[in-house]
Amino acid sequence: MISCCAKFLPHTNLPFQLLLFIIPTLFFTGCGTTKSKTGTGQLLMSNAIDLTIGDLDFSTVAGEKVFLDTQYINVKTAAYGPFVGSQYIVSSLRQQLIAHGCQLLDSKAEADFVIEARVGALGTDSQTITYGIPGNNAIGNMASLLPNVPAVPVIPEISIAKRDDTTGIAKISVFIYETKTKMPIWQSGVEYARSTSNDMWIFGAGPLQWGTVHGQTK
Repeated sequence: MISCCAKFLPHTNLPFQLLLFIIPTLFFTGCGTTKSKTGTGQLLMSNAIDLTIGDLDFSTVAGEKVFLDTQYINVKTAAYGPFVGSQYIVSSLRQQLIAHGCQLLDSKAEADFVIEARVGALGTDSQTITYGIPGNNAIGNMASLLPNVPAVPVIPEISIAKRDDTTGIAKISVFIYETKTKMPIWQSGVEYARSTSNDMWIFGAGPLQWGTVHGQTK
């Protein structure tokens, strides 16, 4: 029996096969964790605002004296910080009006047209998807029903890949009317935009990032 084993062991490739598996695993696996996405959240919301306001066409009142009514733009401080709010929206609208050649006045009485804007939505949504086997305690629950059976530990989560998707959403509506007659001139309708940021981990390595707030996939 000993001589048989001695003859078999030199010909086995098991240690070599283990090395072929372990070495690439050390190079191609890792652990990536995103601790905070405050900056990304601000980028998502401001980018959604820029995309929405960038689609507004004020050529109807180009060269005219206009007053921007901002009383209905009342956005509270966002969860990601104070930088994206009412002031950012107002400044973006002013920039868009000036870019169309409008004469922006500070007095409503002196303007020929009033531009009234309102915000319908501003925020972020997130979704996390795990590809693999979720952790569960089904076997332990069944074992607990049998007498004299030791406790079975919880089966841990086995994750092949994980994806974290975050979306920024902005909805801004604008309409224009004559200051004196209150006659309607133009309305934007429903204008909204989405900005995206996507993170993915594969076997713990990552994140691989792409989306509208990233210049390119990285």
